[in-house]
Amino acid sequence: MKRGIIAGVLAISACIPSITNAETVNIEVECLDISSIRKGLSQYSETPIVIGQNVKLKLSYVMFANHKTQTWTLIGIDSENNVGCVLASGNGYITKSSGAI
Repeated sequence: MKRGIIAGVLAISACIPSITNAETVNIEVECLDISSIRKGLSQYSETPIVIGQNVKLKLSYVMFANHKTQTWTLIGIDSENNVGCVLASGNGYITKSSGAI
């Protein structure tokens, strides 16, 4: 099993360039080969519901969810190295089609 450190502000600031007083926060995340992550997600019957790409960082972010059980997992994927990192997971979510968060 691989471990990685991700700078939280890096992922956020790439999406929201207007952050002016951002602080860097290092979080430890679990990183595995993509096939191992898919196998783990299949245990929860989670499927992709949102895919975002950061061309500058050459990363993809995928939100997986199970609508019945309300479990979800956010994965950061480095396709060039066939590695994914579990950035967050939990139970319960709300879907929004538009409007403020």
